[in-house]
Amino acid sequence: MITTAIIFILSKIIFVLTLPLRITSDVVLPSGISTAVAEASGSLSGINTIVPVDVLLDVLWAMIILEVGILGFKGLNWLIRKIPGVN
Repeated sequence: MITTAIIFILSKIIFVLTLPLRITSDVVLPSGISTAVAEASGSLSGINTIVPVDVLLDVLWAMIILEVGILGFKGLNWLIRKIPGVN
């Protein structure tokens, strides 16, 4: 019951956030994007034999999460220092 309520709320938030994209008329991507995706997949297929792309993406996400955590920690420390009377 709670899970379905949370999923419903998240779907409505996503619905509201994507409203500007849905209001516009048909959006067509430039042809260069599909060419770039095809070339990138061709390049990654050669790397995939040495190191699986899944592993590379997992490491990339771990690094991003670590850096966001460090940035959040530094931001919290900066905010604490800005409060008068707290040293």
